[in-house]
Amino acid sequence: MKTKEEIEQLAFKSYGDGFLKGSFIHGYSKCQEDNKDKKYTEEDMIDAIIYGSSLTTSNVKLYAHNYINSLNKQD
Repeated sequence: MKTKEEIEQLAFKSYGDGFLKGSFIHGYSKCQEDNKDKKYTEEDMIDAIIYGSSLTTSNVKLYAHNYINSLNKQD
């Protein structure tokens, strides 16, 4: 798992000091927390963050929810 400082460095590399930096940090941190049982790969988390940051409609929550559920691995 990445430390808070590592996540902040990734966010800065991707978004500088812009608005999306905070969203990246929140999303990446939440994904790490949710992934403590190795439910998602790091690549899955990165793709989810990129996907979420590209949404601009009023249905962001629904689209994000559907995307995350599409990543759920079947046991």
